[in-house]
Amino acid sequence: LSKGRYSVHDETVYGFFKRRFGREVAELVSDPMCRGIMAADSRTLGVEAMFPALVRGEKEHRSVIKSLLLSEGGVEKNEYVREAKLQGWRMLNFKHGME
Repeated sequence: LSKGRYSVHDETVYGFFKRRFGREVAELVSDPMCRGIMAADSRTLGVEAMFPALVRGEKEHRSVIKSLLLSEGGVEKNEYVREAKLQGWRMLNFKHGME
């Protein structure tokens, strides 16, 4: 996902997610996430304040997903991902659920 370039100062979380991933992701992911974390609307929160790593990753790699994969402590450092790759898993889950 390498569309849109970072150029908007004080972009909202909603605006960032909409620009990078589309309206549905902005509405179905970013808004509930912001309401859960900050009890606020994603259209009023600044993305740089809430998710500085996403903004930094976009600037450095021009791709949010690529930046997450390449980040220090990223996916490759996750024990479940390493094990899944070694054993050729097609699906993974958490041993004791999410709680």
